[in-house]
Amino acid sequence: MPNFSAPRRFTLFTLLLILVLAFFSYPGETTLPETLPNSSTGNFSLLSSASAHPLLACTEVCTKRVPPGCERSGNPWDVCACVEHETVCTGPPDPTISGTLTCSVWGNNGWCIENENLDLVATEPDGENVLISGDLNGEPSACGPEAGSVSCSIPLPEGTGIVNYLATSAQGTTASGSKSWMRDAIPPVIAGSVSATSGNNGWFISIAELSASATESGSGLSAFETSLDGTSWTPYAAPLTFTDGMTNLRIRATDIAGNQANVDLPINVDTVSPAVDGTLSGTMGSANWYISAVQASFTASDATSGIASFESSSNSGVWAAYAAPLIFGDGQHTVIFRAVDVAGNSSETSLYTFKADASAPHINLPDRWYIWESITFHAKEETSGFTSIEMQIMDSQRRWKKVEEYWTTDQTTFSHTLLWNRQFADGILAPIGNYPVVIRAWDAAGNMTEKTGQIMIPQPNAAPLPTSTPTPLPEVIVAGVEPATVETQEVAALVAPV
Repeated sequence: MPNFSAPRRFTLFTLLLILVLAFFSYPGETTLPETLPNSSTGNFSLLSSASAHPLLACTEVCTKRVPPGCERSGNPWDVCACVEHETVCTGPPDPTISGTLTCSVWGNNGWCIENENLDLVATEPDGENVLISGDLNGEPSACGPEAGSVSCSIPLPEGTGIVNYLATSAQGTTASGSKSWMRDAIPPVIAGSVSATSGNNGWFISIAELSASATESGSGLSAFETSLDGTSWTPYAAPLTFTDGMTNLRIRATDIAGNQANVDLPINVDTVSPAVDGTLSGTMGSANWYISAVQASFTASDATSGIASFESSSNSGVWAAYAAPLIFGDGQHTVIFRAVDVAGNSSETSLYTFKADASAPHINLPDRWYIWESITFHAKEETSGFTSIEMQIMDSQRRWKKVEEYWTTDQTTFSHTLLWNRQFADGILAPIGNYPVVIRAWDAAGNMTEKTGQIMIPQPNAAPLPTSTPTPLPEVIVAGVEPATVETQEVAALVAPV
């Protein structure tokens, strides 16, 4: 084992120190990159990297000593000799860099459905300047440098991609990483159309067919569904058909990221016009004539959208809102009703025609006259017209066969002149006395009026009766109809000269 004296050992140590200092000497000044635009611009690039030469720390390490086992504990160093050695140099430590994806709202399948950022943090263990650089979908970007550590937040655009990032220390060391992202903040778009005839107030008046579609430009469409009146959701595969009724249709489209688009669409269909039903009330006479006032009552109904308006027009008059039964007097009438529902469907015009004649014929007949006088009676029927007129001359005691005469006419007026020859139907001549004359008239509706007068046969040489205004006898009207106002004609009582 060699034995180095103290002066010799000092000389070796001095030489080794000089070598170490020379090896770790720094040849130049470090140049740091300029600060680049903030990462929020989405497009920043690395202008330069750290140009410093790293300072190496070198250590002489003995790899073999002799004699063998001399390095065991208890053996002094001066009895060991290093026969093999190497120089181990270490540079400055590497920086660290980490990237974290932050999202305000996470959706499905790893997608962000709101705002998303990539937060980068780089640290330099020796406190030197550190720069973050990299690329966003191939576009260069950078932030820093800062002493010790630097951080930046990069807003991520819609879609998918990869961010590659690199931390570079002023001492020339680096660390790198990458992150992929998926961002879809835009819901699908629903489009559609309804094929039908539009009515009023948002109603369709024909069968409606809905065609719908959904488009998705981000993560892709996951589901496209419909629901009717709150029932379960079913996939939309073909156009939907809607018949009469009110339907609340909901449509939704969902993308893979979890965004959802919803459409609420009321579809109201009414293809049926309102129904109008009417009733005519009154006393029916003959030949479809009412012999009383007629009340027309009507109703309108609509099973789907409901009645919006209900009107009537009488005898070609103006349309007016129907609110209560209509009353009609004598005459021939037409009444029309129509209803319109909320959807705009109009009922077919309902036409009702009817005839009313509540007034019996009017007869004008003197109350009395002498046998030798000729009188004319008049009858008038202005509504339904006459059907028949009858005249009878009779014995009030029914001793002889009465005189009868009949006329058939459809006219509205009738006149007849009467001059009795005093002979009954069985040939008997009427003696002195008063004999009733009965006139009856029937109209087409079945009303009948009866009027009575008297033929007077006075005693021979009787004084003439004074002229007087007799009390008229009332007309007799059948069929339950109030009698018409009757005008009477007074014939002066004359006595034939003696």
